[in-house]
Amino acid sequence: MENLTPMMKQYMTIKEQYPDSILFFRLGDFYEMFFDDAILASKELEIALTKRAGGMGAKVPMCGIPHHVSEGYIARLVEKGYKVAVCDQIEDPALAKGIVKRDVIRVVTPGTITDSSALDAKSNNFLVSIYMDNFGVGLSYVDNSTGEMFTTEYLGEVADIYSFVLDELGKTFPSEIICNKTFTENNRNMKTIKNKINPFINVYEDVNLLEKHHTNILELFKVKSHEDLEIKDKMYSILATNKLIEYLYATQKNTLDHINQLTYYEPQHYMVMDINTRANLEIHETIMSRDKKGALIHILDKTSTAMGGRLLKNWLEQPLISTDKINYRLNVVQYFTENLIILDEVRDLLKTVYDIERISSKVTTGNCNGRDFISLKNSLSILPELKKILTLTDCSELIQISKDMDALEDIFQIIDDAIEESPPIGVKDGGLIKKGYSAELDKIRESSLKGKQWLGDLEAKERDKTGIKNLKIGYNRIAGYFFEVTKS
Repeated sequence: MENLTPMMKQYMTIKEQYPDSILFFRLGDFYEMFFDDAILASKELEIALTKRAGGMGAKVPMCGIPHHVSEGYIARLVEKGYKVAVCDQIEDPALAKGIVKRDVIRVVTPGTITDSSALDAKSNNFLVSIYMDNFGVGLSYVDNSTGEMFTTEYLGEVADIYSFVLDELGKTFPSEIICNKTFTENNRNMKTIKNKINPFINVYEDVNLLEKHHTNILELFKVKSHEDLEIKDKMYSILATNKLIEYLYATQKNTLDHINQLTYYEPQHYMVMDINTRANLEIHETIMSRDKKGALIHILDKTSTAMGGRLLKNWLEQPLISTDKINYRLNVVQYFTENLIILDEVRDLLKTVYDIERISSKVTTGNCNGRDFISLKNSLSILPELKKILTLTDCSELIQISKDMDALEDIFQIIDDAIEESPPIGVKDGGLIKKGYSAELDKIRESSLKGKQWLGDLEAKERDKTGIKNLKIGYNRIAGYFFEVTKS
């Protein structure tokens, strides 16, 4: 370490904190990777592997990508089952004294990725936390892209616990698992989990979590004690959920405000199907080709939105056994099949709706852009009309849905007042907020335009005054503004 350059020392210090991740290290307009990360990433991403001076005349393996296209490369690595730690510059290089301060701003993993281009629009991307001992197990799931969080638990013999977990994982097919060491030891189902579900698996050492004060779950759901939680009597669920939230905080390094509800479910409220039965029924893919075409969902899925597609998939994975709930759904289906004009009206409205769940999560976590706001606004614009159509039906279930529906007209109005109709993709590009929405912003914009005009006038004035036609005003981060005379 002592022979490395200051920049490489900084890299190594940060890399030591994320040994299981490929470190994207920001240098100017690029993210660069070094040593084994560079060798691995260059192979997986099919990019050039080069070398860079590392200190004492030695050169180290290196590869890099432009920062503005990094999301696509990150998604490719995550899809291949890797974690990516994104290390950015956290101070202005122009103001830095010595090496620019850098730190990891997020860790992207198979179960936490939120880039919609890397996700199946009509499938949830679940991260599951499993906490198990010899008496029971807790499972907690989250889709970080939508903010949905579910939990359940099971008490029983060890062999039954292993079978229960396998069946539950077979419903959701998580892309990533966090589990304690006890769950993996002597678990004959681990091979089946790896072969049939193939998640990225993180194993943590067993500790007596029952003796720890679990602040993460209390902080996220804004309650003072476990007694205030709906799952206060479900200790295994609490343990699994707390570990799940801890992992999200560690990887996202951001607030988790998009996760505002934890839903507890009882598996016995749904039809029991083991993982082999699900495969033989070809619910989501065929056995021979593992293709969606020809599977049950391919035939049934006539949904108009991504959200509807995900909901249908979850319904097929967890068939109801309650007669009342089944009849509720059948009543709605029957109404629409007997009123095709209304069905077409509803479908036409829903076809204009974007993925509100995933867009809302991006807005809440601050990872959105102007076009996300416009997509959200356009989606919300249909709600008053949809609410009106449902209210005028003679179906009691649809009328109740209409009554429970918030048309969110206030949110629509805020976006409509504030955001330009054709905003730039990048938030930092400017031009996002409409003129007249903020007097303070309008004043700053005017000052900026006048400043440019003043510089232009000064340049012309000095050019005339000196007679030097190639005199210009230049700028760089170190010197600021200055006069320059080019040779040409």
